[in-house]
Amino acid sequence: MCRPRTKLGSIPKLSYEEQLCMTLTYFREYRSQYHLGVDYGLSESNVCRTIQKIENKLMRSGKFSLSGGEHECIVVDATEQEIERPKRRQRIH
Repeated sequence: MCRPRTKLGSIPKLSYEEQLCMTLTYFREYRSQYHLGVDYGLSESNVCRTIQKIENKLMRSGKFSLSGGEHECIVVDATEQEIERPKRRQRIH
């Protein structure tokens, strides 16, 4: 006698810990979903779905919030970026 399946869909390639790590990496480093997919062996669309799934679970837990609130924080990336300039007709400073 066969047992009925309790969950639909395929078995995920990543464990929950790896999915959480990938999501936190996305939030922390704001890398493209394409590059995360290359690192974790997933398609870009699968990375997107995984990030949305984990983000929703974090929001439902009540311990995380993406909207403002009393502890609202704004993060600005102020890393200096070198700008390539033309070498001709430039004054030496």
